[in-house]
Amino acid sequence: MGPNMAQRSLEISGTFAVVVVVIVVVAVVTVVSVVVVFVVVAVVVVAVVVIVVVVVIGGGDGGEQEDLGLCCSWFSCCDLVYCLWLLLFAMVLFMLILG
Repeated sequence: MGPNMAQRSLEISGTFAVVVVVIVVVAVVTVVSVVVVFVVVAVVVVAVVVIVVVVVIGGGDGGEQEDLGLCCSWFSCCDLVYCLWLLLFAMVLFMLILG
């Protein structure tokens, strides 16, 4: 009867360990997913705001190049726009890899 109880206790603790691991993995995946979604939304919002500011400051009557040129001559934000697009591309690539 003794070895039987020890084996049963081992099975119960093994099952408990598996349940704990599954719960931890699900929690980590959920947190990472929420953080990634928030970061992607934030990047998209910032990119849209920057593009709208570029168009509004540029006046919107000329071509896109003129608007960007005017914005760059005033605020030197070309690097910022370029970096935002790179960041957005990196985030989309990251999401595709996570899948």
